[in-house]
Amino acid sequence: MKNKVPLKTIRIERDYSLGDGIVRFFTEFPEDLQGRITPEEFLHTIQEINTRMDYADRISWRVIFENVMETLTIYIWPVFFSTHYQR
Repeated sequence: MKNKVPLKTIRIERDYSLGDGIVRFFTEFPEDLQGRITPEEFLHTIQEINTRMDYADRISWRVIFENVMETLTIYIWPVFFSTHYQR
């Protein structure tokens, strides 16, 4: 069985409509993917990635606590405890 190797890199542009620091991707279907996947598959995938990034970037007391502890312990904290991004 031969492994398929991508012949070309397809870049999905970032969506800065909500601000510069928020990681999101455009949901517009790139022409380069025409015939490779359906627009519905692409939209579902990008929406799933955007949802996961929204969850990872949300601010909570736990994230604030982790950041404070990392600073106070000179960033040794993540060695002993899993961080929000590792979950």
